Amino acid sequence: MEFEEGRVLPPYDVAICNVGATLKHGRAPEIVRSHPSVDPPRPIVSMGFAGTQHPDRPIARERSLVAGAHYYFWLEIGEPVDDSVTEKDVLLPLEHLPPEVDLDVVLFTHRGGFTVPDMAGRLHVRAGTRIEVTKPVSLPSELPATRRAILQRRLFFALVAPHELGTHHLRCCIYCKGVLVQAHDVSARIEATERRASTPWLASHLDYTLSSRLDPEILNGLGVHRLSVLFSSDGKGTHGFHFVGKDGEVRRTASFDGLEVQDLIERARRAFREVSWGTVEPWRHGDPYLYEEAVLKEQLTADLARLAIAGYRNYDAIVDRLGGADGAEPLAELMRRPGIVQLALKETARFVLPIAVLYDHRLDTDGELGEYSLCEQFARAAGPLEGNPCFLGDCPLRSGEASRVVCPSGFWGFRHELGVPPTLGNANTSPQELPSMLECPAAPTVIVSVSTDPDMQEREAHVQNLKAILAADSFVCTRGRNETLAQLRRGDAHIVYFYGHGGVDRDGAPYMQIGAPNERISRATLRSEKISWKNPRALVFLNGCHTTDLEPERAIDLVSGFVQTARSSGVIGTEITVFEPLATSFAELMMGELSDRRTVGAAMRTARLRLLERNNPLGLLYIAYAMATLRLSPIHA
Repeated sequence: MEFEEGRVLPPYDVAICNVGATLKHGRAPEIVRSHPSVDPPRPIVSMGFAGTQHPDRPIARERSLVAGAHYYFWLEIGEPVDDSVTEKDVLLPLEHLPPEVDLDVVLFTHRGGFTVPDMAGRLHVRAGTRIEVTKPVSLPSELPATRRAILQRRLFFALVAPHELGTHHLRCCIYCKGVLVQAHDVSARIEATERRASTPWLASHLDYTLSSRLDPEILNGLGVHRLSVLFSSDGKGTHGFHFVGKDGEVRRTASFDGLEVQDLIERARRAFREVSWGTVEPWRHGDPYLYEEAVLKEQLTADLARLAIAGYRNYDAIVDRLGGADGAEPLAELMRRPGIVQLALKETARFVLPIAVLYDHRLDTDGELGEYSLCEQFARAAGPLEGNPCFLGDCPLRSGEASRVVCPSGFWGFRHELGVPPTLGNANTSPQELPSMLECPAAPTVIVSVSTDPDMQEREAHVQNLKAILAADSFVCTRGRNETLAQLRRGDAHIVYFYGHGGVDRDGAPYMQIGAPNERISRATLRSEKISWKNPRALVFLNGCHTTDLEPERAIDLVSGFVQTARSSGVIGTEITVFEPLATSFAELMMGELSDRRTVGAAMRTARLRLLERNNPLGLLYIAYAMATLRLSPIHA
């Protein structure tokens, strides 16, 4: 069989019938017919497989695919399609979209899995009710003339089934403005001959959702992202980082096994720990904070070198799996200038790659720390670092040979605005979208919940500084669990800030300790106390000082609880434990930027750079589990 590719269809205007579907109480979708009093329909995302002889006829979900055979994968947005492999109706309500918007559809595969010659296509949505294929992927020549109109609304991807028998996965991702909005894990049973089962062998699971509604406010607030990265698994121990650049400039996957991914994460964390308290081991009581006092240039240089060596080795490992030079050069050019980056965390995410410490300037990583020096252009910097040529993408180290010279602009966390938005989850009680804006026409309402541990000696001054910085209409400082929960249930806060200790209980559940040492808040607390915010959906800041055993792979359960159960707009956390001087300084810097209506990504980057100007690189420890473009709305005159 030959695939007909490369020819672009002229744009078509195809009216989507005023028919929608909803899934209620487990029954089949109801048909909603056009009527002035009925809300516009919410078209369904349908997808599946088709044979080469009849591409317009989806293969039944109960049938297997044949090893090594040629097929089409298809996707359509509109009325529900029979034999779609989606586990339930996935709504993509076109009526809420902006008048003109492109949706990019990209397929990713794993090693030894499906072979996909061309992995990206595009749909154009017009006026909320018409859709057209503006970038087809494969044009099945087998379609009869009477059925070729289907090409106007349905994307076809030619592919070859794996040769290995068993269940294989591919990933179907939908992007808007370079931002991953939905990710579907598609699985297919591969047999030597076509077989039929009593249960579905072709299936799809929506395991990442940034937005189910995609209304104009959400999409217009996304901003154009320079890069989106999704981490996924093939179910057999192979994990992939799927990279998609704006306008499809980069579309590649870096595959690793689980141990290799953990090695990447641990390499970065070991460097963070050594820079923070001097050992590669997790923090223990008594470990000193090495940035308690102002440091000399020699210490800053050695610590930046330590972080850069770890960051460059991780970067090298990733780009090597992207295809060596063929993958490295396009990614390096794409990421040269400052931009917005998304690392999407799907359901049950247990691997959180520290992307802030990725370092992409050429670096000789084999020297002793004392042999490294600082970039002269950075060292001569005067004024805010954002305006320094290095941080605008013009560092001389980018184009030179590998050397033992380090520039902080090589770190993604200092050069880019990073967001790590977790999925919203699939429960009916989960929110439908992560907002890009918190409605706050005047000064914000703020809840500050603190630990009363007497060892936290900067607490009182910190609370007063935050009160002055935020100039809140309502600023409440709580010092106990019951008082904190009562305030959280009010649901009127724009910012909720926890300043205490964190940890993991004997059941492995992460918590924040506030008030007295025995007072805690965990994910289950949020549901049992009926904490669910509607408007505003507060941004939560977890500033855990002297925290034990609460690194991101454990903390993500608490983070997801705030997003999925409490309906938070996002959560700020840390890669490893932090010390009070860093916690107070970073929070005050970032809160000041947020109160000035800067986005979360920009506020975090600015806070990192202000600390760096004070010779402290540890702003890289903070993570924004939120859309990088999230911000408080402009103040109304």
